[in-house]
Amino acid sequence: MGWLPLLIVVVFFVLDQGAAMGANIWLSVWSSDASAFNATSSRHMYLGVYASFGIIQGNTYQHQLHLVARSLVARSLVARSLVARSLVAWLLVARC
Repeated sequence: MGWLPLLIVVVFFVLDQGAAMGANIWLSVWSSDASAFNATSSRHMYLGVYASFGIIQGNTYQHQLHLVARSLVARSLVARSLVARSLVAWLLVARC
């Protein structure tokens, strides 16, 4: 997979987990605020921040999956090439 893609996946994982923890903390702050129960403006603010955490989580998870999938496809092409070369070499040796 290489060091750079691995580092990027780790960074996205940290961002994903940070957004998840931030969303949990934000929910506890929101639920402890008594004024947010009836006030529409504060409810929209709380909901907007919570939605932002969810969007961050979704985007980082999507980028992680995309990067891992690209790396796996690249490695499978290399493996397929090696298998094909060894099969051709085996066939050439078997003919002799």
